[in-house]
Amino acid sequence: MAPFIHHQPFKTIYFFGLFAVASLIQLPYWLIYYSWPPNRPRKSWTLRRTIYVQILRKLTQLPLKFGVNEGRDLSLEVPQKKLESLNARFVWIPELEKEDIVGVVAEHAARVGVKSIAIPAYWILKEGTKWSPEYEKAQKDEKVILYLHGGGFVVSLCSSLTPSSC
Repeated sequence: MAPFIHHQPFKTIYFFGLFAVASLIQLPYWLIYYSWPPNRPRKSWTLRRTIYVQILRKLTQLPLKFGVNEGRDLSLEVPQKKLESLNARFVWIPELEKEDIVGVVAEHAARVGVKSIAIPAYWILKEGTKWSPEYEKAQKDEKVILYLHGGGFVVSLCSSLTPSSC
């Protein structure tokens, strides 16, 4: 069952409560705390930039807190028709076999009960390049970059969990 803040009228009450706390408590705290440059995430940042980043962080967390993912299940395959204009292709990265996970990673995974799963990914081709079946698997001695964008990982992970565990 979804948390109570995912339903009206609790969602509205919660939203206004967050807004009140942010504007009456957090914003004045940030202004005082970050007025001293060594407290800023980067000493070269201005106070204005630091406050904007803090506000942006809070705003980007709202969809996760309210359970909004624009009606799309992020774990489902995206139809190729939607990706053609982006010169991209949807693929699944298969789960790792148990014997492929070794060393410290295997120890930590066993301790907390983490298992490997297949994850969705995208091949993004250079503009003007046409898709070919030979792109499906890397060739021998071919280098392929797997770029995991942290935000996408968190959104995908948190969409399947409760917001409090994110």
